Amino acid sequence: MLGLAGCVSVPDQIQAAHNGATLSSCEPVTSRSPDADPGGLDPRGFTLATWNIYKNALPGWREDLQGLRDHADLLLLQESHLAPEMLRWLARANMDWSMAHAFTYRGFWSGVLTASRVPQLRVCALRAREPLVHLPKTALVSWLPLEGREEPLLLINLHGINFTFDEQALARQLEAVETFMDNHEGPVILAGDMNTWSLSRQAVVQALAKRQGLQRVEFQEPTTHFLDRQVDHIYFRGLRLVQSRVLRAHSSDHFPLIATFRSQQP
Repeated sequence: MLGLAGCVSVPDQIQAAHNGATLSSCEPVTSRSPDADPGGLDPRGFTLATWNIYKNALPGWREDLQGLRDHADLLLLQESHLAPEMLRWLARANMDWSMAHAFTYRGFWSGVLTASRVPQLRVCALRAREPLVHLPKTALVSWLPLEGREEPLLLINLHGINFTFDEQALARQLEAVETFMDNHEGPVILAGDMNTWSLSRQAVVQALAKRQGLQRVEFQEPTTHFLDRQVDHIYFRGLRLVQSRVLRAHSSDHFPLIATFRSQQP
């Protein structure tokens, strides 16, 4: 373990967790949440919410997160901190959840977390170091069943590299994520805080979208408190977008993005 600033440590190997059990970086999930719907996501319509939760550090995050859970089938969180309050919330949420371990802060995991009303069949965690501050950013790849469909949904929860002088580190992080899309014949959703605060960084993400045939969910409202440029995104293929909106939550410096999809198949 590499100690940073006394209360932060980075594990030598990337790890994942599923419902509290530690996994290697990429493996099938053998346990299931007893409350997850084994039938899979409803292809007639399911809702996704993605949110940088700002380390669960601001008042009101539990209430805002519960509001998302009440309406979303899939919750994608960035900057999630697996402290006891978050673990208690997850236990009450009755969702199947996985996490990619970026680093440990004050004894608890931090990284991206994906929770779902249906079982996650397989999870893969990826990690990329920030070139300047050296703390990692993570991505979590999950495969989830769609009711009545042979091919599962490929769901990617991404927290993009941020502190760089150019876009090359972000491009490399996206290349690692892209390998999972290359041979997947079912629907795909890529979402999260991609830190596209410059035109060149947004161009890198758009280039991946073009290569993979991904569409971007458009939002007319601001998605953060502090930037005019959008940094949080949802991209998809093999699905139809039903509706999208931004939730004005104030327990983070980012607003949750919400999108509802349905299958392209009848």
